[in-house]
Amino acid sequence: MQLSGRVFACGIYGERDQDMNNNRIMGHKILVGSVLSYGKCSFKLTLVSMYFFAALVVLSGCSGGISNMDTKHIRRMAVMKCETGHSCDDMTIHPSGRFLACTSEVHDKVFVFDIKKHQLIKTLVKDYKLFSSYLAYSTDGKYLIGQSQVVKGQHKLRVWDVGNNYSLYSDEMPLFPTGNRLYATPDNRLYSWHFLSLRGNKEPKIYFYTVPDMKQSGYLEAYENPEKVSISPDGKYMVDAWMDFGKIGVRGKKGDVHSYLRIWQYPEIVLKKQLKDVAFGPPASFAWTSDSSYFLYGSNATDKDVSYRIYHQSMKLFDVETHEIVETIGPMDTSPIMLGFLDNEQYVIALTNKRTLDIWDRKDGKRIDRYKFPKGWAFDGLQNPVNKNQIAYNHKDEIWIMEVHDLR
Repeated sequence: MQLSGRVFACGIYGERDQDMNNNRIMGHKILVGSVLSYGKCSFKLTLVSMYFFAALVVLSGCSGGISNMDTKHIRRMAVMKCETGHSCDDMTIHPSGRFLACTSEVHDKVFVFDIKKHQLIKTLVKDYKLFSSYLAYSTDGKYLIGQSQVVKGQHKLRVWDVGNNYSLYSDEMPLFPTGNRLYATPDNRLYSWHFLSLRGNKEPKIYFYTVPDMKQSGYLEAYENPEKVSISPDGKYMVDAWMDFGKIGVRGKKGDVHSYLRIWQYPEIVLKKQLKDVAFGPPASFAWTSDSSYFLYGSNATDKDVSYRIYHQSMKLFDVETHEIVETIGPMDTSPIMLGFLDNEQYVIALTNKRTLDIWDRKDGKRIDRYKFPKGWAFDGLQNPVNKNQIAYNHKDEIWIMEVHDLR
């Protein structure tokens, strides 16, 4: 990734090397302002300015301002800011890792960034503002798909041709029965799910669609709300998981609580195994090894005062063929909302709901580093991996590119 100039953060900036292969931080400087007095007064005013600056740094950090808090293995590489000031609640990254598209539920725009240049390069129009606005690049990178508007309770899609300067693929697209996130599959389809809702949907399903015409090409009965679904990189397996909360929280009654994990043969959608309570806790995230032999399951961590008593869980690595747990990592003190493997899969990176990036060593199952994002910041949208060692996350009108380095 090419870096240009200096990145300012709370008055602290790093002069970064222009070498794309190294991306080294050359040094840090602190800006304390100018001394406007002379003689005996200059020393006092300089101290005042330094104290004032320090207070600004502290206040900006507490209020969600940008600050440089690089750790031993995690550093911020770039900040991309939407020039119009609009927020970005959901985002998707092009398979090449070069482009990032984001949108929001509060406006009708889609913004496309060049990650390498850290610039906004395209603004697209959805035609409609949605409470749920989601995006996905197709697996082959040729199309960007987004929800456009609601027609009689169903969603209309908008498909842009990436290679043709993001022109519209077609003005006439079929209606989409679900208003949830869109995910690309290895066989260049798209899937989403329609879950139980206040509208009385009693048959939740995972729907599959062909790209770019977005015609329905099958579905999977979801039983309960499928909180997470993941397909292996080789396109041969699919896993989904959910929690059955029984009657807990319904008019004060209590019942059994169980977790379910299903392993499917894909794309035939043939059930290979259903596991019960092997990884107790609401599912939070999945990650696959590059050879698709194993998948990592991360559970949500909850407080001890909740009725179903789910405590801090360990991440569990499953063998997709034997369905056995072959490794545990943790326990964690928070929920991993995104998981990934690093450095020949020796390490695991977890983006958590405590606003942290955690790195875990699989050798001993212990955490070796934690990056804490500024107080007051929260994750508003979907977090995606840029590549094996980089993470993108967004808040309001900013997207940060984080990099993991020097693990060995």
